[in-house]
Amino acid sequence: GIGIISAKTGKALQINARYEEILGRTRQDILTADWKQYSHPDEIEETVHRLDLMNKNQITGFSMDKRLIRPDGEEVWVNITVTPFRDSGFDEPCYLCMVEDITSRKKAEEEVIYLSYYDQLTGLYNRRFYEEELKRINTNRNLPITLVLADVNGLKLTNDAFGHSLGDSLLKKVAGIFKKECRAEDIIARIGGDEFVFLLPRTDGNEAQKIIDRIQNEISNKKKK
Repeated sequence: GIGIISAKTGKALQINARYEEILGRTRQDILTADWKQYSHPDEIEETVHRLDLMNKNQITGFSMDKRLIRPDGEEVWVNITVTPFRDSGFDEPCYLCMVEDITSRKKAEEEVIYLSYYDQLTGLYNRRFYEEELKRINTNRNLPITLVLADVNGLKLTNDAFGHSLGDSLLKKVAGIFKKECRAEDIIARIGGDEFVFLLPRTDGNEAQKIIDRIQNEISNKKKK
């Protein structure tokens, strides 16, 4: 998709049909909207920063991956290339914006990342992610950090007596309890067959014990049902 964008107003002055198609918007909607209105809010600041550098002649143009928002809320990943544009047909400074839909590529990249860092059975993080996160999280602002180790008793017996499908079901139920009883900022990883680890940032021993107690109570309740 190709668009000519006003440097003053941020509105499109001219676009082609592919630009409309990628944005999922009518020509009239695009021509009357500032580009920020259909950009993902997380990437607006970086886009503005790069435009500012270009306006100050510190860079001749730029390319970046960002998300655009369609009217129904769907996010579309695009690679945009922006350069200054001068033409006698426009009496104001403009940008030439070329947009390529890379949504399929981004989804494939996200799947690779997911497979690299998540345990496929439980949906928890895996050992690789845990080891990398342990380095990242070890900063003063996260202190105190509590590390909790856990294992599922009787998993081998369950697998031997009732089959691996039931053992897998047991692991998934336990993982679900871990996620439910821990906090959003806690890191929960499966690091072995029946072994799990929790990284609890800004958590002392007393607070960690409360989380452990909640988990043990929930597991006890599951056993009674």
